[in-house]
Amino acid sequence: MQELAAKNGTPLFVVDHEILRNNFKEFREKLPDVQPYFAVKANSNPEIIKTMFDLGSSFDVASIYEFKLVYKILKPGRTKNAKILFGQIIYANTINRSKF
Repeated sequence: MQELAAKNGTPLFVVDHEILRNNFKEFREKLPDVQPYFAVKANSNPEIIKTMFDLGSSFDVASIYEFKLVYKILKPGRTKNAKILFGQIIYANTINRSKF
């Protein structure tokens, strides 16, 4: 870690994609009938989004910015058709506009 910090500066965010893959595999083994949706708000790093896509995750986005990040990864050409593309994304904006 000290070498990485010296090379890249701090603060430094390090992600082990092998741990992501192992956790996803364990999730699928224990809950085989549940389709996981990765909350992009939790971590919008494009490399993590790509890893989650490659594993078979779907995505929960809460803004147009988050949608565009996912779209760059899922863009037509990487998926069979637009129906699959948009079937892997749910939009769940957390803003409540109702008046109290």
